[in-house]
Amino acid sequence: MYQALQAFFMTGTGNSYKVACWCAQTAGRHGLDSNLVQIRAGEPSLSPPPGSLAVFTYPTHGFTAPWLMMKYIWRLPPGGNSHAVVLPTRAGIRFKGILVPGLEGPPATSSPCCSGSEATRYGACSASTCPATGPPSTGA
Repeated sequence: MYQALQAFFMTGTGNSYKVACWCAQTAGRHGLDSNLVQIRAGEPSLSPPPGSLAVFTYPTHGFTAPWLMMKYIWRLPPGGNSHAVVLPTRAGIRFKGILVPGLEGPPATSSPCCSGSEATRYGACSASTCPATGPPSTGA
């Protein structure tokens, strides 16, 4: 299986960071070491260590991944049979006291940041089909 989990996240409000933390906690319960990497403008893309599962979580922006996340993933070196999970997040807005959920857009694997060669190189999957951890528990 996997020796470690590397969670890459881009966050503005903390939602994607929270998802990355859930993934790391779940990996820990399964005996995996984990590392959180915040994606910031101007920093080089870090390749996940061999034998690890890469998790990419980000807020949706215009029904897709933000440019910063797409550029980060596009600059990654070939995965060498590594696997990745792509977890777009969405928030919502409060309108006259009613919470209106945000829109995620298309499934993560059809997102421009994880289509074609990137999805194939990293064996992208969604949270519900993740072979290592499955979807994070919300504690509810």
